[in-house]
Amino acid sequence: MTKVLKKYWWVVAIVIGMPIMVNVILLIPAFLPVVGENTHWLTFFGGYIGCLISTFVALFVLYRQLKQNQEENEKNRVANEEANEKNRKLQIKVLEYQQQMQWLHSFREASAQYVQIYNANDLIAIANVLIANPQEAHNMLKPLFNRAAISDTQFAYWRKDDNDTKELMEKITPKFKRYNDVLLDIQQIIAFRRSYPTAMFGSLATPMQMMGMTDVMKNKITQISKQQPGYLQQSSQLFVGVVMARIDDMKDDMAYIQDLLYNYVHSEQARINKILEESYGTKQIK
Repeated sequence: MTKVLKKYWWVVAIVIGMPIMVNVILLIPAFLPVVGENTHWLTFFGGYIGCLISTFVALFVLYRQLKQNQEENEKNRVANEEANEKNRKLQIKVLEYQQQMQWLHSFREASAQYVQIYNANDLIAIANVLIANPQEAHNMLKPLFNRAAISDTQFAYWRKDDNDTKELMEKITPKFKRYNDVLLDIQQIIAFRRSYPTAMFGSLATPMQMMGMTDVMKNKITQISKQQPGYLQQSSQLFVGVVMARIDDMKDDMAYIQDLLYNYVHSEQARINKILEESYGTKQIK
């Protein structure tokens, strides 16, 4: 109330001073003849001034109401703009979250297929039929090459180009190269058995026959050939033994890659969850 009186003191002064001024004016002698008595003029000025005051008060109230409405409309406009901007950003975040989740779903599927590449049981099954039926072993090996190529292509398509993914690929790529080398080495053994079904294992350990094999496979063949007596080198099981020894080189790769991809996917899921956590301020379901 005190603040209002200080701000509009002049209104109070007019209201209090107006009657005094009217009285003073009526007491001033008129230079010209005036119609009516002082009481008549007092009544007139009272009504006139009252009308002016009522009009002023009405205009003042209207002005204050319009100003208040304008201020309220401005506040509402600013609030609406802030709400619209917040909703727009939230929609963008939701869209980003959905896109990232779609990517993660596709990457999970590609990762699952990629892990299956390193299933040693498929290679062991080939080793088991190598002696009895080299042709069947050949037929069983071909789909593994195709599966590796398709899975690696899918995996490469869905993986991102960032530092975390590059670090992941630095660990995975040597394993994939070794898997392909194992397939190629087994393919060479199968080709030898198909071409020379009755040949001794020792005849495999020649530079000509080992051409096209990796150094790892050459060393295994040479080592086994030297360790076995001549009569045992006629055993066809030595071919199975060297294949199994080569498969054994990658026996832990599947578990290793599975752990790498699991940790990577888990990390990416946590990153994607933060997209909405920052918008809503709450944790999302993992």
